[in-house]
Amino acid sequence: MLTRLELDGFKAFRNFALDFQPFMVFIGSNGVGKTNLFDAIALLARLAEGDSLEDAMLRARGEPLELFTLHADGSRAARMQLAAELLLDREVIGANDKPFMPTNTRLRYELTIERCGEGAHIAAESLMPLPESRDAWFRDQIPSKARKAWIVREKRPPYIATVGEADELMIYRNQDTLAGGREGLKVGDLQKSALGTADGLRYPTIHAVRQAMRNWRLLRFNAEVLRQPCALDAEAKLQSDGANLPAVLARLLREQPEAIADITQVLQSMLPQVKAIDIKTLNNGERQLVELIGQDGTRFSSRVLSDGTLRLLGLAALRYDSAQRGLICFEEPENGIQLLRLPDMVNVLYGLALNFERDLPDGTHNPPLRQVLVNTHSPSILSNVPPHSVFYFGLQSDALGQYTFSVPVRPELIPDEQGRYRIWLQIQQELSGSTQ
Repeated sequence: MLTRLELDGFKAFRNFALDFQPFMVFIGSNGVGKTNLFDAIALLARLAEGDSLEDAMLRARGEPLELFTLHADGSRAARMQLAAELLLDREVIGANDKPFMPTNTRLRYELTIERCGEGAHIAAESLMPLPESRDAWFRDQIPSKARKAWIVREKRPPYIATVGEADELMIYRNQDTLAGGREGLKVGDLQKSALGTADGLRYPTIHAVRQAMRNWRLLRFNAEVLRQPCALDAEAKLQSDGANLPAVLARLLREQPEAIADITQVLQSMLPQVKAIDIKTLNNGERQLVELIGQDGTRFSSRVLSDGTLRLLGLAALRYDSAQRGLICFEEPENGIQLLRLPDMVNVLYGLALNFERDLPDGTHNPPLRQVLVNTHSPSILSNVPPHSVFYFGLQSDALGQYTFSVPVRPELIPDEQGRYRIWLQIQQELSGSTQ
């Protein structure tokens, strides 16, 4: 779970910091940085996956040079700095496919990327335990009765550290044990992160962090993709664009029939005539397609479903899939859906996220860490989400240029003169174009 993100020199972010909850909604006009926040999360996830810096930056929106902050005088920032604080699962599947417990579940990862001509290289990197004295988040977010179940801390040196000066900088990976060895990477034209290239067997806690960050996903459902069949042997994991939905539902039909019942109930809120979900095989068993069965026995395929229904079906599959874990970034849930059905969509998204008050450890296992971040420019969502979960994104200007800021949104009647928060009326007026 991502608990804090700090950005400086990435796109329009300058000295930006935000603490995260399991479920959050970012609201603001187009072009103020909501999607850029998701881009930063995706960049870190790709580097944790082991992608080269060039490949990871090329997959972001814009050319690599455009990821560095543009100043008012037309120059670009010379470097970008990204920091992420995380809460890890108490039990992680290791590189040897066996479960283990990380030595720390609260960690801070830092990465510095320097611009070099038209390209860039990794200039510094660190991964360190987050001491309780610097960790206000766990006291704010986790009930006191559940903290011991989630928080593990062990005093030890950083797992990754950058040491040296000028041309002699080295990034070192330290093994988990105090007497363990270390290996170094010389800073220069470094294109892959120490995190993303670590041997999972030698560095199990680094492996646990990498696995957590690899589960940070941006969902950009494409209704046409959600409609289509997939190969019978397709991976039973829903892809970012919605591909492989039939394979996911087929797996749930086999392994979690109770999940299919829950998904069917969600669909019935939009399509009361639906009685059941089934998977039809095509092309002599080579492909599979989602079918819905009506109350009268009539079958109709996913090819005829509306965009909104397909988006809801994809989210419901994630919501009730016990294999789903990690962070999901989801853009504009109001797209393709009637406003009367927006509460159904939001309820599924909210239910997908871990609730520390509701999902308590039972002594034998911890619920999976699941997190949902939503961005929107529609004020209609305000009345459908918990008030404490909404944050406003906007742009401010100074002599250096424009930069993104974020403040909480509160259901207050009187605005805050110091701008420490926005009220619902301000958001509704701004996003509806009102100047009153």
